[in-house]
Amino acid sequence: MYEAILAITKIDEKLAHNKKSYFPAVDYGRCVFCGLCVDACPFYALEMTNEIELSDTDRRSLFYSPKKLAKPGVRGPPAELGWFDKLVTALRG
Repeated sequence: MYEAILAITKIDEKLAHNKKSYFPAVDYGRCVFCGLCVDACPFYALEMTNEIELSDTDRRSLFYSPKKLAKPGVRGPPAELGWFDKLVTALRG
């Protein structure tokens, strides 16, 4: 399947309680740090920072799954959006 942003793919976490269990996975080996994925994210779940460390001995370790992308201390799927977040998401797209 053709992906608009080649560094981002969707992987199925197979959550039983959630119909839409596809979350982004980032391949930093292909990322050019353009920020398009941050702009396209409907939940403001991705952000760009100046902290970049890409040195590694294995290319596969540059592939970040949703669990690896989560901030420290975050467990489980994202919470349901509140009314304000739903409004912002609707106006954004």
